[in-house]
Amino acid sequence: GHLVVDWLDAKGTKLASNAYTVTQPRFRLPVPSLADGKPASMSLYAASPTTGRDAVGGIDLTPPKPGKPLMATIAETWRALTTRYVPPKWHADTISMSGFENGDVEALATAKAAVAGTAATKTASGAP
Repeated sequence: GHLVVDWLDAKGTKLASNAYTVTQPRFRLPVPSLADGKPASMSLYAASPTTGRDAVGGIDLTPPKPGKPLMATIAETWRALTTRYVPPKWHADTISMSGFENGDVEALATAKAAVAGTAATKTASGAP
């Protein structure tokens, strides 16, 4: 089949383009040393004249950025799973209690006192 390969820099600018004829289902393609710089990625187009199929693909050639080591990630997860539970800090209730605010509190306290007084009077008089 036919293969067209574009070598790109980190910004996506084409550094070089090559065309190959491939006769095997698998092949190796070395990364070239270019005067314009080292390629950061590669894109390709492959076409098979015998089957009529084609394909596109590519690969990022930049080395991966260093991350947290695997053992550090495992240790951090283990500590999180095995530490004692610490409840969150308590915060004042911010829900509005509509109908029980400000002046209603005084009316409610008066009503409770009246009910308590009635209950005390019934107990003192011996009424059921």
